[in-house]
Amino acid sequence: MTCKEAEAMITAYMEDALEIPELRSFVRHIDECPDCRDELEVRFLVYKGLQRLEEGEAFDLKHELDIKLAHTRGVVAIAYRVKIALVITGIVLSLVLVGVVLGILVL
Repeated sequence: MTCKEAEAMITAYMEDALEIPELRSFVRHIDECPDCRDELEVRFLVYKGLQRLEEGEAFDLKHELDIKLAHTRGVVAIAYRVKIALVITGIVLSLVLVGVVLGILVL
């Protein structure tokens, strides 16, 4: 992912509008690119800061962003594990089917 692509996704990220594949690429880029991480922090501070001011709440936006990114990493990791589990299940079922068709396995 390029910096331009990552920057274009920041608003969608803040609004929880990215799908898992986009999240994976976005977070990977944010973790590896200090410039894009800085841009995300600035835009997050403005976006969430205005919301908090309107609500009259106290806030620690840097901490909120760190929590959001940690949560996103968890979501991406879980989605990856589920995908791997589905692939392995498909392989096992295919092998069982082949065994049944060839008469090696009897169910």
